[in-house]
Amino acid sequence: MRVVYFLMVSFSLLFASCSQNEKVNKDIINKDTLINVIVDMHLGDAILLEPTVISKQIVINKQEYYSAILKKHSIKQEDFQKSVDYYSQSPEKYEKLYETVVERITQLQGVLLSKDSLNNKLQKE
Repeated sequence: MRVVYFLMVSFSLLFASCSQNEKVNKDIINKDTLINVIVDMHLGDAILLEPTVISKQIVINKQEYYSAILKKHSIKQEDFQKSVDYYSQSPEKYEKLYETVVERITQLQGVLLSKDSLNNKLQKE
């Protein structure tokens, strides 16, 4: 869970530091889509920080990795950045957005843990 909070703070600082005063326009991604993208990015970062992945010494270009996530969601890099900038201009909106991101990741973690405990239980029987 510390990794999730670390990633959340890192992304927040990164995107908030790049913030520009821009008006809302059609390029702003809706909140639900942006949440899905950020969840995917955090999950991917967590995978890359997994000791088994690190021990394999796989070199992954993070920029290409993030580009693949944006492509999956049919989003341009510029639109993603504009959207993050827009939401980060309002701390209340940004905090709510990230609360939802953390909730979704926590739900996914719960699902994985319950499946893992079920598998362990079945193996013992």
